[in-house]
Amino acid sequence: MTRSEINNDTPAAIGAAAIVAEDVRMADQQSRRQSWMIVALLFMFMMINFADKIIIGLAGVPIMTDLKLTPKEFGLVGSSFFFLFSISAVVTGFIVNRIKSKTALLVMGIIWALGRHGIADRLPHRSRRR
Repeated sequence: MTRSEINNDTPAAIGAAAIVAEDVRMADQQSRRQSWMIVALLFMFMMINFADKIIIGLAGVPIMTDLKLTPKEFGLVGSSFFFLFSISAVVTGFIVNRIKSKTALLVMGIIWALGRHGIADRLPHRSRRR
């Protein structure tokens, strides 16, 4: 049977077209939901990233007191942190251009979590102090 012999107005053809259209619409909705979920997760990731950077300034006085740093030394430490952050952003940009975004985000998330875990284990807990 050739394409010209098929009558596209038959109930079966109309039903098949409706099913295909419904499947496409549902796939599009699911794709949009996933896209917005990724946007939300990236937003949260960036907010945590921002909070990590500003917390150094908020904790400046206790850090200077505990480590017996002068304001000049604390400024050098803070500047070094932000300089390393900017260099790593450029390097990460080059890496992300060569691998999949999902893989890069997964690896960065794992590295961040492991780094946080290592820091949290070394911090003195206030509940243990007397």
